[in-house]
Amino acid sequence: DRSDEIYNLINWSIEVVHHDGEAGGKAYIVEPEDLEPLYKEGARRVFRADAIPFEFEIYGFARNLINRKGQVIGLVEESAKANPESRLSGGFIDGFALWPQKLNKQMEFNSPAPISRCALGARSCCTRSSPGGTGSIRDR
Repeated sequence: DRSDEIYNLINWSIEVVHHDGEAGGKAYIVEPEDLEPLYKEGARRVFRADAIPFEFEIYGFARNLINRKGQVIGLVEESAKANPESRLSGGFIDGFALWPQKLNKQMEFNSPAPISRCALGARSCCTRSSPGGTGSIRDR
C-alpha cells in the first residue's frame, strides 16, 4: 500500500511533498518536537530546506478548533457578529482567524491548525535552533 497521506491522531507534524500525481514522493517534515514550542501564544518560527524553493513561517498555532460536540467553531469570519477577537490566534488573514478551543482530554478528538506564511525563492540553508528563530526541515 502506498499513499501520499500520513495520519496520526496525536503526534502532529507538517509535511511538504511535491505532488506530481504519483504517491511516494520525498517528504520534508516539520517534526512534532519542532511544532510543540509553537503552541505558546506569540511563538513563531521560519522553516527552510535546501531542496525546496521556499521557506515558510508557522505562527498562531491553535491546538484545537473543535468544540465538545464535534463542531468546527474555531475558524472565525471577521464579519461575524460575536467577534472573539481577544482570544484569536494570529489575527485575521483574508477575513478569517483561528479561535483556539479548549483541549479535549483525549488528544485524538482535537483538531489542530497553524497559520503559515510562505515566501518563494528563499533558498538559504540554516540549522535547527530555538523557537522563534529558524529551523530546517528533515527529509524522509
